[in-house]
Amino acid sequence: MQQQIHFTRKQWFNFYLLALLVKTILFILFHIVNLSNFLPNEFVGGISILGAEVGYYYIPIERLIDTGQYGIVEPVYGWHVATRMPGWLPIYGPLYFLFGQVGAHIISIIFQVLADALAVVVLAVTAKEIFNDKRVFYIAFFVYAISAFVSNTNHFVKSDSFCGSFAVFSLFFFVRAVRNNQFKDWLLSGVFIGWSTFMRPATGAMIPAYVLIYFIYAVQTGKFSFQQLVKNGLIFTVPFVLCITAWACRNYRALDKVVLATTTNEEWFYDQPHRKALWDLIPAWGGALNTWGDESYFRWFLVPKDKAEYEKLQSYSPFNEQIFTPDYNLDSLKQLRQYYWLSWDSTLALNDMKRYQNLCAEKAYAYLASYKKHHFFYYCFGANLKLIKEFLFVKQTFELPFMKNTLSHRLARAFYFLLYYFCLHGFFAGIIFAFIRRNKLAILLPLLVVAHVLAHAVALGWIYNWYLIPVYPIFVIYACYAVSETYVFITKAKKS
Repeated sequence: MQQQIHFTRKQWFNFYLLALLVKTILFILFHIVNLSNFLPNEFVGGISILGAEVGYYYIPIERLIDTGQYGIVEPVYGWHVATRMPGWLPIYGPLYFLFGQVGAHIISIIFQVLADALAVVVLAVTAKEIFNDKRVFYIAFFVYAISAFVSNTNHFVKSDSFCGSFAVFSLFFFVRAVRNNQFKDWLLSGVFIGWSTFMRPATGAMIPAYVLIYFIYAVQTGKFSFQQLVKNGLIFTVPFVLCITAWACRNYRALDKVVLATTTNEEWFYDQPHRKALWDLIPAWGGALNTWGDESYFRWFLVPKDKAEYEKLQSYSPFNEQIFTPDYNLDSLKQLRQYYWLSWDSTLALNDMKRYQNLCAEKAYAYLASYKKHHFFYYCFGANLKLIKEFLFVKQTFELPFMKNTLSHRLARAFYFLLYYFCLHGFFAGIIFAFIRRNKLAILLPLLVVAHVLAHAVALGWIYNWYLIPVYPIFVIYACYAVSETYVFITKAKKS
């Protein structure tokens, strides 16, 4: 029997106000801490932080309003390089037009907090609908309200906060759609996952996962109809297809090439053979392509900014010994790195730079061939498993502002670190309970996580922890379900 939650409209509004209160308190707390982490000129309107990559999201929109060209100053492609997909355009564009940069930033931050609070209530309702358990509603509400994974990004006009909130809204409407088969639910689920993808492109891997889940669920429940599958699939995907087609046409006109996702200001680097060679080699080793962090293989190859960084890069190696073969060792990689550095040395003649580019690419692909030959099994399976493990089992605390070694900062980092691992391990426990209860939809929905993780860790090699934001809400609701089922088990055991 389906458990019902009967709240009046006023009670639902009170739940939202409670979530908003918690998210506002977190925002104020994090803002106070951030005042010591950023310079005064790194704040817009006193609350919006100009952190790394933030300009890539709002500057192209401001240029569009001011000049009619969507993009930023870029030495190769000029104004046409947009750097990021225009997920912020429908929000920031009208705000900038009406209120200018400062007003647009302030209102954008407020909108993110409001959406984050709404996502708390929506996720709790979604959890109750999936697991048919009223207790999960309250647990999920509490856990997601105090979670900082998304809330920490509310201070920046960038993709992460809305990406997470829109992913929650999409999941909510999808669960309603597969149960009730209503046009508006299919449409809104597709709109929100599409919008989330325009915020973070790899989120698009969840779109075919949704279609697959619907297909399997319809077959398992005896509701399969090819005509209905096509109809609902079109309703779900057409909004995204139309938007991505328009975006691709814009990019083709601007760049004379087909670009479906981001036209980053690093795209022209990828077109050069030495950089592409490293991007092929490093993930094959099981290394991430992040440009930050001492554990990053790619970071080790990047040109140092100053003497101190140069000396640091000379003093350590991030590599697992398993990547080496009889054909190359650490000294070989240092020579490869030297070629890479020289390929960017603007004091050299253009022909010399090109020669070092080709030398770097030639060596990198030779090492890749040797690696495949001597470590074929690890190349096929081990490297991908390593990336998946490092993506999920994070070692850092999600860019939280608590960077000092004071007791309060250490406790805050420890709390959110433990909360994440509670949700991660609880996610796996919740899947087990779903199998025990034979909850067909709950068994299938983790395919969303599988698609997202494979897209980031295997296909792209980008595994920094904030990329988990679109699937973290799924971790939360399954962990809360596991808590509820454990409570039921213990209660029954005591009675018996």
